[in-house]
Amino acid sequence: MPALEADPAFAVRFFSRLRLMFNAAAALPAALRDRLADLAPSTNGNAVPITASWGATETAPAVTTAHFDYSDARCIGAPLPGTQVKLAPAEEGYEIRVKGPGVTPGYFARPDLTAAAFDDQGLGEEPKPHGELIDHERLRKELARALAELNAGQGSSARIERLLVMARPADLDAGEITDKGYVNQRRVLTNRAALVRLLYPEPGQPAQAPVIVAERTP
Repeated sequence: MPALEADPAFAVRFFSRLRLMFNAAAALPAALRDRLADLAPSTNGNAVPITASWGATETAPAVTTAHFDYSDARCIGAPLPGTQVKLAPAEEGYEIRVKGPGVTPGYFARPDLTAAAFDDQGLGEEPKPHGELIDHERLRKELARALAELNAGQGSSARIERLLVMARPADLDAGEITDKGYVNQRRVLTNRAALVRLLYPEPGQPAQAPVIVAERTP
């Protein structure tokens, strides 16, 4: 946008044959959408529609699209033909569940994960498979040693006592990464609650594998 706004000749060229602007994967900030909408008519006299879509990798990937004019940048449109969508209460909002020909039939050779990702109407929930941890004896020993070095001389608030090595990072599609690229701690804690519980055993109970515990120095 700064380049387009600073160079009128470039903006005229850019918008001269542009018929549609489309965004997906993340919400388009309202201010940016307004700037685009204002700039296009000022260059060639014609408004250029800005539209959005929503979906996930598991839905191949589109579920909804906005085929109509709208002003709210948060709009994701209406379900595509043949696709069913419902809103299910989740935390402080709603979770979008989808059914249609584009939805994956499930996880290969993992009926347990498939069952956890679909409700009784066959509409998929956001996949939240647990147990995706990396557990290797040599790695456990090395990380336990590194934790002990890190904790040496630290106060209780700066110590890291236990950790897990996850096979997959925070997931943007599952809401674990914000639009600004930060980790959404609340969503991660909710989606991976079973893993969090592994890190906090009952008092007096030993940590369960594959939790890595800092080595104790003599």
